[in-house]
Amino acid sequence: MEYIITHGNNNKLQIWQFPLGKLYYSINHDTVILSYNISYDNRIIVFSDYYGNIYIYSLILKQKLKQIKTNLFLIQLKITNKVDRIISVVNKNDILNICLFPKFKYYLDNKHKSIITEYEILESNNIYITCSLDNKIKISNLENNQTIKEISNFQPYVSKILFNQNKFYTLSLDDEIKEWCLKKYKFNKYLYLDLDSMIDIKFKNNNTIMYCNNNQEIIQKKLINNETKCLLIKKNPEQLEFCKKNKLIYLDNNGKIYYQGKVIIISDIIKFNYIIIKNKNLNLNIFDQFFFDLVNFLLDFKVCNLNKHNIIKNI
Repeated sequence: MEYIITHGNNNKLQIWQFPLGKLYYSINHDTVILSYNISYDNRIIVFSDYYGNIYIYSLILKQKLKQIKTNLFLIQLKITNKVDRIISVVNKNDILNICLFPKFKYYLDNKHKSIITEYEILESNNIYITCSLDNKIKISNLENNQTIKEISNFQPYVSKILFNQNKFYTLSLDDEIKEWCLKKYKFNKYLYLDLDSMIDIKFKNNNTIMYCNNNQEIIQKKLINNETKCLLIKKNPEQLEFCKKNKLIYLDNNGKIYYQGKVIIISDIIKFNYIIIKNKNLNLNIFDQFFFDLVNFLLDFKVCNLNKHNIIKNI
């Protein structure tokens, strides 16, 4: 089954049937949800609230598995594909690295001298990459949080990091795109796209990039031959996503989600994700051994208090 998960300026995450746009159910919280992220298999959601708490939620069981208490302002959360680690930017220029499974531990390190503007995890290389207003790119080890490489980068404000094959790309607010080598962490070249105040950008596939701008356009460009297609939508797109067969879904600045030229969801939306549950019965009730092990581990201690540097069991 296919779903859309939406996040607004409120205390809930909503799950909608796709492409029907019918509300399936809501994850209700007692305070405003600031940030969320979804595991690659679409079974686990992590989210944070205004008070610095992190919650791990099972989409299958429809329940919170674990709460992690902090006294930190958690700007953004991202979870690894293995659902064993959470990375968050805190206090503007620090990184909180929490290992969940198989043993709970965490690192809190100052990574930059100025505000971290973007970061991304690349689990296959056991790294995460951060960009900051201090004009530095830092590549850090995912497991021990140690900095592997520091690169000088004079882009004014990196708003996006993209991975594609053996390269990564940094995009700045002045529409400058740099291509970097993942193997040696060196600058390759500039990627020249007529972005014109880019808002969001995604790789549709290895050779095709798609982006939207302030001119009410969604543009597709093939990097091999620079073939360009422009879709004039007469809306102001804020976010691009792809569903089956790389078909486009997008969110406009009025909280409306469009698919195949039609509005399918209208709500107070600032971010959304498309998810699909792949299994032979096409439902949310299929378990495997890893999922059982993970859930049992998380349920063993529901609350972790980073402020007191201990784990409070079975509260």
